[in-house]
Amino acid sequence: KQANLHGQKAISTSIDKSLKQALKFTKAGGKVSIRITFLQNNSGLFASEDMFKSSVNPKLVVQVEDTGVGISHKD
Repeated sequence: KQANLHGQKAISTSIDKSLKQALKFTKAGGKVSIRITFLQNNSGLFASEDMFKSSVNPKLVVQVEDTGVGISHKD
């Protein structure tokens, strides 16, 4: 159970940081969107609570998109 809580905290922190960066660099009138998908064995959706109860090593896919300036190819 303790490892599960650590994993949830890490996921939450990662999503929070990604959204903050997207909001920081997106100008007024721009767009920020997030999509979170839970996958079991690369197919089939989980409900969010089921993901943490499952023993089949589900995947969490988090996509953050924005209309901000982005990172140059040099970086």
